[in-house]
Amino acid sequence: HLALLSGSRRGSPDFCSALLVNIPCIILLDRSGHRQIIGCTLASGSAGAAHDGWKAPVAEQLRLLILWPERRQTHAGLAPRKTQSALIHRGAHFLYFYCPTVHNEDKTRRYREDHSLQNWRAEVPALIDAQPTEAEKEVYNQVNVVLKDAEGILDDLQSYRGAGHEIREAIQHANDDKLQEKAWGAVVPLVGKLKKFYEFSQRLEAALRGLLGALTSTPYSPTQHLEREQALAKQFAEILHFTLRFDELKMTNPAIQNDFSYYRRTLSRMRINNVPAEGENEVNNELANRMSLFYAEATPMLKTLSDATTKFVSENKNLPIENTTDCLSTMASVCRVMLETPEYRSRFTNEETVSFCLRVMVGVIILYDHVHPVGAFARTSKIDMKGCIKVLKEQPPNSVEGLLNALRYTTKHLNDETTSKQIKTMLQ
Repeated sequence: HLALLSGSRRGSPDFCSALLVNIPCIILLDRSGHRQIIGCTLASGSAGAAHDGWKAPVAEQLRLLILWPERRQTHAGLAPRKTQSALIHRGAHFLYFYCPTVHNEDKTRRYREDHSLQNWRAEVPALIDAQPTEAEKEVYNQVNVVLKDAEGILDDLQSYRGAGHEIREAIQHANDDKLQEKAWGAVVPLVGKLKKFYEFSQRLEAALRGLLGALTSTPYSPTQHLEREQALAKQFAEILHFTLRFDELKMTNPAIQNDFSYYRRTLSRMRINNVPAEGENEVNNELANRMSLFYAEATPMLKTLSDATTKFVSENKNLPIENTTDCLSTMASVCRVMLETPEYRSRFTNEETVSFCLRVMVGVIILYDHVHPVGAFARTSKIDMKGCIKVLKEQPPNSVEGLLNALRYTTKHLNDETTSKQIKTMLQ
């Protein structure tokens, strides 16, 4: 439905041509620092007519989506001229013209997702306090039930101290029954906590799938979904924030795996000796196997969400994969813009909001990298990886090292040949 042509004219700046099937016009867009409309051809008018003449017909036949650039590296010192058309806004860099009959607008998005809608970006700070609309409430309420328990899970994980001392004593004095009982008594309630964490990951996975279904459904594009359903977008961000926070805490607490390994070894020994085991009914063998696989991951929550997103895409073959990946790349772009633009950054009232945006940005990058066929690091990726890494590197090192490690070790395509050496160097 849309063909983009590029070239130049003698005596005029470089220009792009947007040729729309079924729309009788060719619009020439000046790509110089002034970024003004040169002219167009209408079926009812002559070639090269001034843009005053096509404002009304185009307004009737087209829906205009303007993407704004974040960093105008070329002609940055030149202010754009005001145009006479109400359809063209100052500072526009790329103009996408859509035929109203096109339902899958994402197929026309030829450029990298380095930009976000100006009107949505302007509302991003308000996203923190977004309230659900009537259409969002069903999914919102289901997800909210899960998210209400998230803070308690993080508190329990942060206070998790483990039974390392009791386990060491029991191992060193294998014939001392009292020490064996003491170690077992210390481990059983801790395994109950680990079970609660694992079961919460399953609830979180179901919540994520519900949000993905709502934010990628037809006929709206991912960007339109994020505009229309800001409360759900906020919940999606909260899930990612929780996920990265959980995994950061888990990675710095080796007691979790030590406790669970001791529990399984001791339980196996008790079964062999036909000794009744308190706590065995709480975590049966099948559940213990699944929990063992979960905690063996360096970032178990992120792995759960990555698998869930991949499964969602594979199970919903009627939805173009771009519906999911564009949703993720747009969120990454918006987070990056909020963090690197002083105007938006100045609106953050505390550093926790900065941490929130950083975690969400890294989370959606990792999900994108697992879902997209070529990943987030390829040149064709719709995520500005260099820009995102630069934003991370500009933060205090101790506050983002875990996030940089997540990009280094939990992504799928970082070490592919298609990843530029510059990106690999930035993450070394």
